[in-house]
Amino acid sequence: MKKQRYYLGIAKQIAKGSRCKRLKVGCIILDPLHRIVSTGYNGTAINTDNECEDGATYPYVLHAELNAILFSKQDLTGCTLYCTHSPCVHCAACIIQAGITEVIYAEQYRNKDGINYLIKNGITCRIWT
Repeated sequence: MKKQRYYLGIAKQIAKGSRCKRLKVGCIILDPLHRIVSTGYNGTAINTDNECEDGATYPYVLHAELNAILFSKQDLTGCTLYCTHSPCVHCAACIIQAGITEVIYAEQYRNKDGINYLIKNGITCRIWT
């Protein structure tokens, strides 16, 4: 239990790297031995203008979960993803495709489609507040 709070605390610190104004999201991925193998926050692609929104979020903003998956240098099969917010359905599909088996998040996003999709496909999901 203490470890979950610790890892979500790290994800919250990672979120501070986001330049998004509406919602800063942070994510870390741990391997089966509980070592951090990747991190990510929501923002635009590398070497692009890092402005995320103008009243609404730009469609090209990459979500924290996808950035963490893309930046990983190893196979993510059997890993656990910790995120400040529950994933959207697109990120959920990427999580499944990457082989991640567990998702732990601090806050439920307004749309539950991502979590429902993960659960439907056998991914363990837990909210930790």
